Amino acid sequence: MTDPLVNDINDVDVKGNSANHKHDITFNTKNQMKVKHNFVCDVCGKIFTVVKHLKNHMLTHTGEKPFSCDVCQKTFALKECLKIHSRIHTGEKPYHCEECGMQFTQKSGLLTHRKIHTGNKPYSCVECGLKFARPSHLQAHMVRHTGEKAFACTQCGREFGRRDSLMKHMRVHTGHKPFLCTVCGKSFTQSQNLKVHIATHSENKPFLCLQCGKSFANKARLKDHSTVHTGKRQFKCEYCAKEFVRREHMKYHLNAVHGKKQMDLRPQICAFHSYTI
Repeated sequence: MTDPLVNDINDVDVKGNSANHKHDITFNTKNQMKVKHNFVCDVCGKIFTVVKHLKNHMLTHTGEKPFSCDVCQKTFALKECLKIHSRIHTGEKPYHCEECGMQFTQKSGLLTHRKIHTGNKPYSCVECGLKFARPSHLQAHMVRHTGEKAFACTQCGREFGRRDSLMKHMRVHTGHKPFLCTVCGKSFTQSQNLKVHIATHSENKPFLCLQCGKSFANKARLKDHSTVHTGKRQFKCEYCAKEFVRREHMKYHLNAVHGKKQMDLRPQICAFHSYTI
C-alpha cells in the first residue's frame, strides 16, 4: 500500500514553479519529512519565509503608506516605522550605550555608535582617505569633494548636498516645528535648537565671555554674543546673501525686504524667558 504522505510530497513542486511561492522539503529531528514554504515577490523575486513579511515588502513596490503620525501627519508603510518615528516627538530613547550611557531612538543608531568605542570605521573616502563608521556618513562626506547639490527646494530653489538638509530647510516654508520643550511647551524646527533652548531653563551658565564677563547657558548663545565685540557678520540672508552681526537684524531684514511672514519672525515667548531665536 502506498503511503499517502509520500504521495502528497511527490505532488509538491519542489522547484518553486508557483507564481507566488516555493516549497522546500526538509527533515525534523524525528526524520519526518516536512514542507517549508518560501513566499516569492512577483515584482523583484525576493524570497520570504513568512507571508506577513512578503505583504510588508510589497508596500515598497506599491508606495502605499497606511500608517500616519498623529503629531505631524507623516505617513509610513509599516507600523514599526511609525513607532520609531514617534520617538522624535516623545523623546523616548530606549537604547543605551553601556560604555558612555549615550541614548538612541533606534537599535541601529546604538550599533553604529559602538564603533566609536571600538574604532571600527570600514568605509573610506577615496579622495582624502577619511574613514567612517557608516556608508551614509561617507556618502554625505563625498559632497565636500564633488560639490554636488542634488536636492533642490521646490519653494525657493535653494539647493542642498544632502536630503536631510533639504528636509530641515523645508520647515522654513511649512512652519512645522516637531521638537517640543516639555518644560514650557515651546516648539522648534530642529532638535539642536530645542537642546539649546532647554539650557535656558537651567540656572547653570558655564559659558563665559572673556571680553565682558557675561555668562551664558550654552555655547551657541555665547557665540552669538561674541559678535558684539568682534563685529563679525555671521548671519547671512538666504535670499540675497546680505550679512548681519545679529540674528534678529537678519530676521528684521527678511521681513522688511523679502516679505517673510511676521509670525515667523516675532520674538519667541517662553514661560520662563523672553528672547528672539
